[in-house]
Amino acid sequence: CNQEVCSSGTCGVQSINEGGTCDDRDPTTVNDVCTNGECAGTDLCEQLACDNPAEYPELNDECKVGICDQTYGCISDHKSDGTVCGAVSECNQEVCSSGTCGVQSINEGGTCDDRDPTTVNDVCTNGECAGTDLCEQLACDNPAEYPELNDECKVGICDQTYGCISDHKSDGTVCGAVSECNQEVCS
Repeated sequence: CNQEVCSSGTCGVQSINEGGTCDDRDPTTVNDVCTNGECAGTDLCEQLACDNPAEYPELNDECKVGICDQTYGCISDHKSDGTVCGAVSECNQEVCSSGTCGVQSINEGGTCDDRDPTTVNDVCTNGECAGTDLCEQLACDNPAEYPELNDECKVGICDQTYGCISDHKSDGTVCGAVSECNQEVCS
């Protein structure tokens, strides 16, 4: 880009190859050109938008981000572990781990709503929300626990929506005294 020349008995520097290509010996620059006797390039990464998914879709996704490496140009790097990368629910979320999006359990043992009206006591277990069957816990037909629902002609049953309710025993069920000529039956 320059050379030393003599002029009027003194040695000086003169620009040459103005605007021409050169090598500034800096591996982090590109498009090196001579300008005013100096060789310089532009920063390799200055021109690249590596993190732009539209320009570099292969380097960018929910768990990867494109970055510029001064030696290689655009390369893919992992987003931080724990970065949310997808759906989030009461019991799990999708997060990045080593550049891959995966499901992680959250709120373990915490309350949730499984959106099932036939269950109660919904809790998060291993990333899933589930409750126990409403009727599984109830002994509706036990007169000691539910005397108002159980008598000679009524029996307590579990309704998945309402819990314990009273139902009529079948017509003809013996419900009282029995004699040689008659018996008391439910009707």
